[in-house]
Amino acid sequence: MEYNKVLALAFLLSCAIGDTVAGEISLRLSGGTKVESNKEEFGKVLMVHGNGFSCTAYAVSETAIITAASCFDSQDGNFDSISIMEHTRTNVIVHEDYNKDLPGNNIAIITIESMGFEDNIILASEDTKSGTNCRVTGYGETGDDGSTLMTAYYENVTVMGCTNKETPYICAGVTDDNNNYHGIVCTGDIGAPLVCNNQLVGIAVRGNSCGSETDPDEYQKIKDVKDWIETHIYNLSTSSTDSTAMDTTASANLLIFNYFVFLLTLKVIF
Repeated sequence: MEYNKVLALAFLLSCAIGDTVAGEISLRLSGGTKVESNKEEFGKVLMVHGNGFSCTAYAVSETAIITAASCFDSQDGNFDSISIMEHTRTNVIVHEDYNKDLPGNNIAIITIESMGFEDNIILASEDTKSGTNCRVTGYGETGDDGSTLMTAYYENVTVMGCTNKETPYICAGVTDDNNNYHGIVCTGDIGAPLVCNNQLVGIAVRGNSCGSETDPDEYQKIKDVKDWIETHIYNLSTSSTDSTAMDTTASANLLIFNYFVFLLTLKVIF
């Protein structure tokens, strides 16, 4: 995955920063193939923008999208500048055990207003075997300022052993005719979803030199943070339901109050 004439274009699989050449598309996924509007990936991969960065996020419920916690390393806990393509952000939740100096727990949830999401993705609960064929999905952009959303692209990858055998992450990439490893995401492509057999297996946390011949890309294992994700999504759902119930109760109480005021008014008049 190379920067091609265009440096740091954020697409929905990329944390990209910078200028673009008008009319050109920056494919962060080298060899990426256009995603048609009827495909699973379309509409679920979203772009996250902030001060000096942009990342990829993936929808896992009507009001929750996930990305890598390391996407926000430069923000020092200040999420005020963060916005989501075509959606209103309401909150950012970073895993409490995430440490940018240590691997693991590299996950964050961004809450948004309902996006009419249709839930048909499964969060992986087991390790994915080496050799499994998967897909990574992202976006290209065009426009003079690199801010115009274009078309979703995907790349097929294979789960493989990590160069660092001690890493808690899962690794995936492609191999050439000489069996050399190649990563397909760049350093800026944080948050890219790794989907295998309709299961969300990983979230990109590191791209090795945009197509390195020695290292595949690293992804946070979803199975290691599945409980955390589901707990927060459940809490968000419960909070939303409680809020709706409170609003309904408040409306009913107001209606009753107005009714009694009306009766008292009639009594005074007559």
